[in-house]
Amino acid sequence: MKNFLKGFGLGFGLLVFFILGLMISKAYNLLITNDKSQIVRNIEVSKKANYDSYISYPRFSASKFLSTKEDLSDSEKASITNTFNKVLELVRNSNICVGGSYMLEQNIAYKDGLSVPSGYRFNSGFECRFNKDELSSYQNLLKNINEILANNDYIALNIPAIKSIVSDNTLDKIQDELHDEIYKKADELAKHYSNISKKTCVISNITYDIHAYPKRLMNADIAYSVPVENDTLERLKATITLECK
Repeated sequence: MKNFLKGFGLGFGLLVFFILGLMISKAYNLLITNDKSQIVRNIEVSKKANYDSYISYPRFSASKFLSTKEDLSDSEKASITNTFNKVLELVRNSNICVGGSYMLEQNIAYKDGLSVPSGYRFNSGFECRFNKDELSSYQNLLKNINEILANNDYIALNIPAIKSIVSDNTLDKIQDELHDEIYKKADELAKHYSNISKKTCVISNITYDIHAYPKRLMNADIAYSVPVENDTLERLKATITLECK
């Protein structure tokens, strides 16, 4: 009986010791698991971008004669169509402009409840994008358009402005470089906080500020002539989250 009690006591003690060991081990693991820290940092990177292209919006409107003419004959309407078709042909061959649909509409005024013709409106326009090497082609295009319109009484070319822009290709390349810079900065932060905290810090999340994405920037308007160009800074912002344990 004594041997049984002695053996039972020893077995019970070993069981208690085993259970305590598990509890201590789990408590240690839980302590390690909870010994995490999260670091959130906002960072911003930037790169210089050169204005490397141009954009312009030539517009067409009714001449003074057309805007006050009460009525147009079929032959006059055909003349307007033929004249603008010549403009369209020039633009199509230039390969630097798009657009060109036009509207010819009679103005109607009302007097004493009656409709009274009050001239015509003509509206049309193009969007022209070109690089520095194509600037002379664009200027020649405007010159040739003006020569066509000089022989008509109906359509007038409004003097367009040239804006210097950062081309889409250049801007896409800069955006890729800015994303790379963000990741490099995040990696540097992870190494920095690992060093000072004596923990292992890793990047857990990168959230970009969509409102800070580089935009298609334009410089000031200069009629006909080339705008004064300066470098511009493209910026990208992001929030970096690090997990350290």
